[in-house]
Amino acid sequence: MKKPRKTRTQLFASLALLLLAAITLPARTDVIQLLVDEVSETRLSDHIAALEFPRSTPADLAVASSYIRGQLESFGYTVNEQPLDYSENLIARIEGSVDPDRVFVIGAHFDTIENTTGADDNASGVAGMLECARILAGMDLPYTVEFVAFTLEELGLFGSYHYIDDALAQGKNIFGFVNFEMIGYTCTEPGCQAPVWSIPGCFDVDPEGGTVGTYAGALVNDASVSLLDACVFAAANYVPDLEVVTMQVAGSGECAGSGWNFTRRSDHVPFWEAGYPAIEFFDTYNLRNNFYHTMNDRLATLDMTFCRRIVQTGLAIALIFTDVSHHLITGPGPAHDNPPLVRLIPATEDAAIEFEFHAYSGLHHGVNVASGNVDGGPFDKILTGAGPGATYGPHVRGFQMDGTPLPGLNFLAYGTNNWGVNVTAGDIDGDDYDEIITGAGPGAVFGPHVRGWNYDGTPGVESIPGVSYFAYGTPKWGVNVTAGDIDGDGYDEIVTGAGPGAVYGPHVRGWNVDGGTTTALPGCSFFAYGTRKYGVNVSCGDVDGDGIDEIITAPGPGAMFGAHVRGWNYNGAAVTELPGINFFAWPPAQAMYGAKVFAGADLDGDGRDELVVGQGADPSVATQVKVYRYDGDQLSQWFDLDAYTGLTHGTNVAAGRF
Repeated sequence: MKKPRKTRTQLFASLALLLLAAITLPARTDVIQLLVDEVSETRLSDHIAALEFPRSTPADLAVASSYIRGQLESFGYTVNEQPLDYSENLIARIEGSVDPDRVFVIGAHFDTIENTTGADDNASGVAGMLECARILAGMDLPYTVEFVAFTLEELGLFGSYHYIDDALAQGKNIFGFVNFEMIGYTCTEPGCQAPVWSIPGCFDVDPEGGTVGTYAGALVNDASVSLLDACVFAAANYVPDLEVVTMQVAGSGECAGSGWNFTRRSDHVPFWEAGYPAIEFFDTYNLRNNFYHTMNDRLATLDMTFCRRIVQTGLAIALIFTDVSHHLITGPGPAHDNPPLVRLIPATEDAAIEFEFHAYSGLHHGVNVASGNVDGGPFDKILTGAGPGATYGPHVRGFQMDGTPLPGLNFLAYGTNNWGVNVTAGDIDGDDYDEIITGAGPGAVFGPHVRGWNYDGTPGVESIPGVSYFAYGTPKWGVNVTAGDIDGDGYDEIVTGAGPGAVYGPHVRGWNVDGGTTTALPGCSFFAYGTRKYGVNVSCGDVDGDGIDEIITAPGPGAMFGAHVRGWNYNGAAVTELPGINFFAWPPAQAMYGAKVFAGADLDGDGRDELVVGQGADPSVATQVKVYRYDGDQLSQWFDLDAYTGLTHGTNVAAGRF
């Protein structure tokens, strides 16, 4: 959950100008689809036709460079050169408006070998880069986007190595690269495509062995899986007619061989070697295209519908990575008359409700909220747990950001028990999907039962073997749950807080899930507020930017305990207090019944997760939410809001990447 943008309003204003029409604020999917639909097959063909000539000599490279420069300048860009011996890389950029130091790159090489017209290799890729640059021109994006035409790829990736050397010297923070490399050729006869096979322990192809050349290859290394996830999501949701074969190689591809190794044949390789994520779109070179590196590599041989679909998918990936915002998620506290009204609010100082919906028909007592990437897509999803009404079951549901229910994520976590359910999400098994973690609600007869659940985007939720246990033995009144990587092992751990029973202290415990077995973390068992009762609320987040999540606590809903927020470090053997996070979010007289906390999102893009605090379940207080920044030593309030004007009993809080 990293890096927000300012607001979505600026994006829609730019989009309206592009489309010459006023646009009512639609959901994110509609925005990306509108931009993806702008990709023009005619424009792609025109660019390829203009570059269909040998581009290997200094003179020919200069002609190609001049054409590319002219096109970029016609879109309104300033074009910068990176000179090499007898050619140059060309770079145009959209400066990010929130965090310009974070850079996403869309690129392609424009040179050829001698004696080839180079329509597929690689005028098609250059055309794709230019079309993306045209569509995004003038848009207000949170991060910088660079459009790069690389030179001298055919001689040994000289242009891209030069670009990366310069990027490393500048300390450039490149968080993604889409490399368009030969994206125009298809063949439909069985056997026209040489099959691509997996190499165990090195190279995974899915599906492998195809002999018909109608698919796009999408190649990443292990460090670039997020781009591959975005590719699969983008193709399925925005370009459903594009067939994609995913390819993932270990390291920088060296394991696939030292001879003809197509995983290392293009400009993504220097990015991989420098530790930057990169994805290559390609039509598998001469495993399909018999005109590869010949004078017959011509526009007339290309499938421009296929080319357009690849460019659309690459553009969608760029938008997914550069138009992501964090939102606050709120649910009313447990007053009898409070509806289960979920609200999604952009994490900005001028926050306004973007979406709202009722998670449960006819229920009251508010709603518990969480977020997580439970289906492997590029965005988080909203999770809800029914509030603690005496007649309401432990009903968990999942939603898109606009309130559209997720298919099959609709279940009772504890059978027919009542009193609602607490819910969170975390990747406890390292599969890049967040699992759903539930804690029994605060019913007087229900124990601190924690359960884990898998949801893979298809209808149905499955319980996780080994994640079904009682966090505090036989006490009743349920259990609060959160998840985070508190020991730095790359897997999220489960952290529990005792439920709000009148005799139960603020007991926090950490749990490790390994191989289907849940065990208590050594040294991660402490009382956050001494001998006070009524339990403790918990969250996890990397609030100090050290790459390891910290534990954040707030008292349960006992009278007179106040909104006392504290932070804690776990070092694998013991828990210590986090300096600077030990404060009352409201004076005790304004919030006597504890507080709700969330710390799992970097809302302002500074590399540290912020603290979101909601007033506790006090019948005399409203529904105020405060957001705090922490710099590793000092805490400062960023902004606040009233989530539900006119309601009482506080606010349940979360945040997510949407």
